[in-house]
Amino acid sequence: QKGWRIQVVFAREKMAADQAVNDVHSYLNTMRVNNPEVETFQQSLPVYSVYLQPYFRIRIGDFKTREEAEELFNLILLDYPRAFILVDQINVTG
Repeated sequence: QKGWRIQVVFAREKMAADQAVNDVHSYLNTMRVNNPEVETFQQSLPVYSVYLQPYFRIRIGDFKTREEAEELFNLILLDYPRAFILVDQINVTG
């Protein structure tokens, strides 16, 4: 299904991409703990590494609407200033 994701990092090497995925997971966990009042951070936010030659693209979320993606985007932009929202194939549960 088409939906929205936020691309936060890209990397040329697989090891760097794997580290970036771990870093983004850690970042989201820290934000979840430090911001219990922010509902967006309390959701389960998947992190994906997508390879499109020549880069691995690290993307967050399976958002059904752009508005949902924008909520998180606006919260992480200071920490990921090169982040952007894009249309992607998403995994939908429920």
